Amino acid sequence: MSVEVRFSLPDAVWWQLTARAEDAGVDAREYVARIIREEVVSPRPEQITESVLRLHHAGLTIPLIARRLDLTNQAVQTRLYTAGLRGNKPSDATKAILAQLNEPTKEHAA
Repeated sequence: MSVEVRFSLPDAVWWQLTARAEDAGVDAREYVARIIREEVVSPRPEQITESVLRLHHAGLTIPLIARRLDLTNQAVQTRLYTAGLRGNKPSDATKAILAQLNEPTKEHAA
């Protein structure tokens, strides 16, 4: 599925855009599509780090975090190291997963 988008730009902005697109080896339409994908679709590094820290706090191990976020183990380990944290032990992750599975759902709590 695709959506057609139309917008107006001042001439000076248009010429800068086309020049940058040419430098990147693509036409202006593809260049704008890349910008949108990078800005909207791709998570920012700080969003990835927040997700890593949230999953670590939940008790997941580095390989589990990496698999869940589609990252390498090294990328997860680096983010944890930068935050001053170490990877969870497998037993910690197992306990966390079991605790999540045993939490009552909203249907059962009511």
